Amino acid sequence: MTEADTDRESPTGRDEVWIEKYRPQRLADIVGQDTIVERLQSYVDRNDLSHMLFSGPAGIGKTTCSMAIARELYGDDWEENFLELNASDERGIDVVRDRIKSFARTSFGGYDYRIIFLDEADALCVPPGTEVATGYPSSPEVTRIENVDEDGEPIPSVDFETNEIQSDEGKLVDSGVADFFELELADGRTVLASLTHPFFVVDEDSTLVERELRELRPGDEIADFKTDIGVSRCEVCGDWTAGRFCSIACKDEGHIHSDTNNSTRFSPIRERNGFCVPDGRGDCCSVRVRVDSRDMQGGGNPMYGDKFEPALVFDGGSRTVQTVDVRNIEYSHRGKAYNISMEGTPNFMLANGVLTHNTSDAQSALRRTMEQFSNNVRFILSCNYSSQIIDPIQSRCAVFRFAPLSDEAVAEEMRYIASEEGIEVTEDGMDALVYAADGDMRKAINALQAASVTGAVVDEEAVYAITSTARPEEIKEMVQQALDGDFTASRSTLDRLLTEEGIAGGDVIDQLHRAVWEFDLDEEAAVRLLDRIGETEYRITRGANERIQLEALLASLALDE
Repeated sequence: MTEADTDRESPTGRDEVWIEKYRPQRLADIVGQDTIVERLQSYVDRNDLSHMLFSGPAGIGKTTCSMAIARELYGDDWEENFLELNASDERGIDVVRDRIKSFARTSFGGYDYRIIFLDEADALCVPPGTEVATGYPSSPEVTRIENVDEDGEPIPSVDFETNEIQSDEGKLVDSGVADFFELELADGRTVLASLTHPFFVVDEDSTLVERELRELRPGDEIADFKTDIGVSRCEVCGDWTAGRFCSIACKDEGHIHSDTNNSTRFSPIRERNGFCVPDGRGDCCSVRVRVDSRDMQGGGNPMYGDKFEPALVFDGGSRTVQTVDVRNIEYSHRGKAYNISMEGTPNFMLANGVLTHNTSDAQSALRRTMEQFSNNVRFILSCNYSSQIIDPIQSRCAVFRFAPLSDEAVAEEMRYIASEEGIEVTEDGMDALVYAADGDMRKAINALQAASVTGAVVDEEAVYAITSTARPEEIKEMVQQALDGDFTASRSTLDRLLTEEGIAGGDVIDQLHRAVWEFDLDEEAAVRLLDRIGETEYRITRGANERIQLEALLASLALDE
């Protein structure tokens, strides 16, 4: 059989990615964002773009709008005058300084300006409860990330030229909500972070290079500064601490075992004022602490005064960095997210010694670049949460807040694609597509393409199976059983959704919230249910066990009966 014969027998377009095949080419073709499209069209008609910030959830037209603007402004030359960078894939200060500046400085073929589109500009974060190293390298402390000072405090970081730990200043950044994955290391340590959160690997010339969590695989090695940072597990409770014990209570208990425990923790700063201090490995190092007259005066850190001075001076080239193997990566939960904005370096240290990244340097450099090239470049920034973009950038942009698409807009596009592809979609299948998408056109199109592969007809069974979404009636049945006082039956339904159908607890909460007003409840009862859903969602986002919290929610409803 020839290739042409194969093409004739294959369903049209089944080997293409439909979200690209059916991406609107012009602003007028975009559905569900009429008000925003009208505003954007006025910019295009006048050929007078400003910097723009597109904010909103995924799959609602932010990227499509930016590409449509470029096509209408530049015609066939749009790809030469439109640079798309995905901040999740190419995160870091070098991206801002090199790729953006290189594009901005090149000629632009007679056009007044070119467009740089920076997608997913707000993706770096770790969850609350994550322990980070704070203080000075000579006297490190362990702090939960949500307790880091918003106005700034000393935080250790790594000098990329020498790979040595130094002192820097960091401020807490609220990063909204994110999905978190657990990175398990070969020695049992674990780290929770978003898929796009960068860690560091060591390349062939001992240089630290960023790798996102989603790029890591079991067996990969990441940089490990556990020994250097000077923290260890509490000898009693096992929490990370800068000493033998994390608290007075653990210290008092630890005294009972002091006769049999001879371990000693030494500071990573091993030479102080000319006096060599052992580092626990039987040698001395070529590191000296910078000390001046301020250290002898009152106030501030006894070693560094009030200034955030570099703690280490190194003149022997890059030091060798220890590494640790990645054992496993798996989904953990969706929850509240934080990051740390560092003053001088684009990294900070977790308490367990794992080095990670922050975004402030890239955004600050981007702001300076926006100022420098404002005559010939327009920036379009895309993010899920505008609050995660620094104020100096927001103030330079026209902000467009995209809302989730209406059910009618999603259904209209699904019918058009089904007609073009010759797919039969049942009415219940269309309802399931719209329900599973929840305003996300990309999710709806992907679900339709995946479901179409399973058979000639797309029905609700295929859609719910492909999207791992609970049927609305299953959610309603589970809650109704609890409201009727049958906790056992309600818990059994929940167990089936979580284990047999593989639905995440956060998704169950989202579907519960969407279905509240579909239950036969009076207004007061509905308000109480919403209150409990909100409390459960908050606890899950703070890191609580999903199954326990959902069962507790159902139990509280059953007890009311």
